[in-house]
Amino acid sequence: MKILRIIPVVLVTVMILSMLFGKEILNLNTTYFSPRGDGLKSYYCALYHAKYDKDARKMTGMNYPWGESIYFTDGQPPIANAVRFVDHHLFPCANKMAGIFNFMMIFSILLSSIFLFLIFKKFKMPDWYSTLLAIGLALLSPQMGRLAGHFSLSWGFWIPLLIYLTILIIEKPTWWKSILFGVITLLASLMHMYFFLFSVALMGVYILEWLFFRYDKKQLGALAAHFAIQIIVPFLLLQFLMLDDQTDRTLHPYGFFAYRGYPGSVFLPVNKWYMPFIMKLHFVHHYEWEALAYVGMVASIGFWMLFGRYLTNLFRRVNGGGSFTGDRKLDILFWASFLMLLFSFGVPFIFGLDKLRDSISFLSQLRAVGRFSWLFFYVINVIVWIKVYQYFSTLKIKKLGFSIIVLLLGILGFEAYDYSKNCAGCLNNEVPQLSDWQNHLDENHWVKEVDANRYQAIMPIPYFHIGSESSWIEARCDIDRQMFIASLKTGLPCNGVMLGRTSLSQTYKNIELSKTPWNRYRVLDEYPNNKPLLLIVAKCDDLNTDEKRLVDNATLVCQTPNFDFYELPIDTFRTIPAKYNFPQRYQSMLDSAERNKDSLTFSYIYRTGNMSKGKSEGVVVGRKFQRIMEAPVKLDPTKKCYLRFWIKNYDRDLVARTQLLVLQCTPDHKTLEETYSDIFRNIRSFNDDWALIEIPLEPKQPDEIIKLLIKNPSLKGTNLFFDEFSVLQSDF
Repeated sequence: MKILRIIPVVLVTVMILSMLFGKEILNLNTTYFSPRGDGLKSYYCALYHAKYDKDARKMTGMNYPWGESIYFTDGQPPIANAVRFVDHHLFPCANKMAGIFNFMMIFSILLSSIFLFLIFKKFKMPDWYSTLLAIGLALLSPQMGRLAGHFSLSWGFWIPLLIYLTILIIEKPTWWKSILFGVITLLASLMHMYFFLFSVALMGVYILEWLFFRYDKKQLGALAAHFAIQIIVPFLLLQFLMLDDQTDRTLHPYGFFAYRGYPGSVFLPVNKWYMPFIMKLHFVHHYEWEALAYVGMVASIGFWMLFGRYLTNLFRRVNGGGSFTGDRKLDILFWASFLMLLFSFGVPFIFGLDKLRDSISFLSQLRAVGRFSWLFFYVINVIVWIKVYQYFSTLKIKKLGFSIIVLLLGILGFEAYDYSKNCAGCLNNEVPQLSDWQNHLDENHWVKEVDANRYQAIMPIPYFHIGSESSWIEARCDIDRQMFIASLKTGLPCNGVMLGRTSLSQTYKNIELSKTPWNRYRVLDEYPNNKPLLLIVAKCDDLNTDEKRLVDNATLVCQTPNFDFYELPIDTFRTIPAKYNFPQRYQSMLDSAERNKDSLTFSYIYRTGNMSKGKSEGVVVGRKFQRIMEAPVKLDPTKKCYLRFWIKNYDRDLVARTQLLVLQCTPDHKTLEETYSDIFRNIRSFNDDWALIEIPLEPKQPDEIIKLLIKNPSLKGTNLFFDEFSVLQSDF
């Protein structure tokens, strides 16, 4: 009979989901929750993997010629590999990947409401009350906001399920419960590693509570065995499954402090139309969208009331005042979620302890820590709403109590409806070229003109590379979307990248193809054959000189309304560095400038002579900008000038993220212009372990002082080596 209690929550949730996602549900296979960016990339990675990859652990569609671990693609590996197995061994189904993704993400909302219902029933809440709360919280969940792009994080049922299993374990630990918890931890973590820390927090606080308050030496071994099944075994399996041969991934991805949470991002309705005055508060302007995890008005007010009561009871030493809720199960859940909340704020590392974070490998790998407030969202709502019912349902005036409960439920319902409607409103998108698997559309006629067997890979122009966490080359002219489509249509892999934690050495070898060539293109030596590259060139005016050079050396294959295809033979590619001879042109430019030092427009050259020897003392970088060059120059204000210098070991972790500040000053050192940038955004060329950095500047007056300053807080105390500083108004 207990199963019948779930029927109302299932029926009502299905009805609401039908209203919110009706169009998407009716067109699952032709709808793309995100038609570009991270969302489309997730569709692409999973679809390419299921359709073309031979290795279950590697996705070869991007980062050619190496490919990438499926676990760094956000391609939802458990789903992608399940579809891949069926497609390869049973019947074709890879083309249905978008529909499978869409269905599972919507279905996860239903599962979330079911497990939330079961959680409330564990605390003897009425069926009607539990049903309304479960649906409201499932729709208000911050994970709803991930439906538009971060698909792996949008599965809303993982956290409620982990909470529910934790409650079962607290009530009575058994082996099957621990095994189930371990299996769920493994599956959720394979979707996204953030879920693993939620499991660690829940079981960790449970273990600590037992050790401090219920210690029994006889049960210690069993407790350790349970913890091993719940956490240690899943962790070891994750390490085994994610193991690959890449040893030079970044250990310090960007975003730990940039994407952390704040009290206001959790307890205030930021960006809500019904409370516009919130946005007038100055501090909310610092919140990145990753930080937003609003718990709802009732939970927000309820938390501060409970927290105030808790502190008062502690201060007054009230009997039982050490309990936050008065219930052991809720206390364990609360402290686990509260620790995660503090961690989402960056505590304790925001207090100058970032070196400690860097020394703990798994912590240094985290970036958007604001997501860790999600556990608090669910737990504090469970606690507050239980307390709401327990208090108001026992008022002497029954009608008043239930009227207040209904009013508070109305507030939750309004907030959940408004938020979920906004989240669902941007999901009904189409990508007709992808849905047209038979290639009948005019936009796909090029498939018949391009013989994919002639080529070994696709190269997008303009080139893009995102994912190394060391260098960013953002996609321009919608080329990422066009590349994904072309790759899926032809089965050809791409050397463009939109992944996560890409090998640093592989990153720069691929990036080198889109920069000014020096001696040779190193990556060509690693290509498996001599087939040409297929260039997919966007029809836009945003190609730089180096990208235009590649197109000039290629042969037109066919044209489409959005892009053109060119064939670039590998042998032709290899000849480009010698053909244009940039090292000699660069040297001639410097020599010519030195010979004309008395010229009115001569600027500045400083050579240490250590570029080939690498024996310069270097510059110790730190948190604050420090000057590494100061040059009095004479310039023609009508011409652009270029500040250039070489940096050694650019491909070491964090070096390319060194921040730059260029000051253009008057002869008496008054600042005319400040230009902020980063090393990686100004790389012009590569020469072995040196990279040439070029920063374009607009002169403000004929006589200036150019100052170059650098800082790199993440490499504090590290020596960086520079050479051949120049400020010239000529190119090479």
